[in-house]
Amino acid sequence: MTEPVKRADNLFSLSRAELFRIIAVIAPAAFLRFFRIGQQSYWADEVQSIWQVNGHAGTIFNNIATNFHGPLHFTLLLGWGKLGGWEEGWTRSLSALAGVVTIWLFYLLARRIAGRKAALWAIILMAASPFHIWYSQEVRNYVFLHLFTVLSMLFFMKVMEQEREEAPRFRGSVGIWAGYLAASAAALLCNLAALFLFAVQGIYALIARPRLALKLVILMAAVFLVLLPWIMEIELGWSIEHIKYGDPLRRINFHPLGIPYTYLVFSLGESVAPPSDEMHRAMSMELFKPYLPYLILAFITYAILIFKGARSWIDNRNRIIMFLLWLLVPLIFVSALAILNLKVFQPRYASVSFPGYLILIAAGLAACGSRLRRVLIISIIILTFFSLDNHYNNPRYWKPDLRSAVGLINQKSREGDVLAVYSIMEPVEFYYRGPADLTGFWPLPGTRQFRERSSELARRYRRVWLLSNYGWYRDPAGTIPEGFNDRFELIERHEYNKVTVHLFRTGGQR
Repeated sequence: MTEPVKRADNLFSLSRAELFRIIAVIAPAAFLRFFRIGQQSYWADEVQSIWQVNGHAGTIFNNIATNFHGPLHFTLLLGWGKLGGWEEGWTRSLSALAGVVTIWLFYLLARRIAGRKAALWAIILMAASPFHIWYSQEVRNYVFLHLFTVLSMLFFMKVMEQEREEAPRFRGSVGIWAGYLAASAAALLCNLAALFLFAVQGIYALIARPRLALKLVILMAAVFLVLLPWIMEIELGWSIEHIKYGDPLRRINFHPLGIPYTYLVFSLGESVAPPSDEMHRAMSMELFKPYLPYLILAFITYAILIFKGARSWIDNRNRIIMFLLWLLVPLIFVSALAILNLKVFQPRYASVSFPGYLILIAAGLAACGSRLRRVLIISIIILTFFSLDNHYNNPRYWKPDLRSAVGLINQKSREGDVLAVYSIMEPVEFYYRGPADLTGFWPLPGTRQFRERSSELARRYRRVWLLSNYGWYRDPAGTIPEGFNDRFELIERHEYNKVTVHLFRTGGQR
């Protein structure tokens, strides 16, 4: 049975023993989030975040106000960058701090739902979570979405409890509702995926507390109206044509295996399976063979914990319903968006489910007998160590090393050169400081566009630097370097992690 929770009016109250336990967990959690935080280059989305708050391609205000990722994270990032600059380690440390704060709030939420014992397991799981660590080391808003999801659910649970009381105190009730309003608005202002959380809360309230559901709908409508000026200005880039045809370069937006894969990612991050870019290039059984022992162990371990956690709540119908909604509704929405070609399926888009999933796993640990718990903990330690070792030490799981590749070109390029990039441009533009011109190059060999563009480069420049950054996305067969090699003289070739640099002399046409 789940340990009963002694509820206090103060949502944030902690005993001295609880405080010591939280500090003991937060200290290593902070280390894991700041460890090697600046070792990897920025990738495209991180550069876009930095550009938004620096007025790239527009004013700072318009960039922040019209971005669908939400202005709250961008506003915090703007202040953080002004304080310490735009170096990788500093900008990412804002997310690391948010990740640490999330662990403290997560204890309070898990304690309210599942008891102190499960709450301690829950924050230990989050502290070592490769999924949470990854987004705590990125200049993106997802860890802030986790933070405000936890805070919104904490106030939501208190609202549900007060509505069950016969005569809730007016002052306390107003404070809780105000807290819920602020936390929910903050979640939405960080990422539109918070709408999935509102759906979970609204459906659950309709089932468990029908009278409360009307109040929630009114409150959510108020949040929507307050944020309407921002929502009206959002530029999503969606169209009927996009829905009908999707991205012509992407073969598939959704696969049913994406749903269990999401829970694997919530459990152990993306570094316990083949790297995502390798799966994009070639899905095969051979690719998965080295990982099968870990994947089988993960499936058995977390299946047992999900079963144990759900079974411990078998007598609590409302709790079972809440967790079914919390775990499934966001994934249903994300899957629908992918099927409609509006967004590619990504586990991070369902991030509002992540805290609920960890609470369920923690409840499973708390419900296990001591012998089984020890076995499962050993299994989780092995799997987590494997995943974190890949995260910190295995370049296959890292972002492309554009900082080093572009640094070489910065040093060796000269007037009369051009840097041609195929596929993702933003990180190259961010790092490049050399004298050469910068251009994108998309056409494939054998096409009229390729002949025209390559001839234009030959007329205008003496040397061409060709850089591949996620080149497989536009050129899966790697034909563009071969096409350049047929037309120009290859002088140099350099390999960096997931980045290839070629230098051609155009005067040596064959």
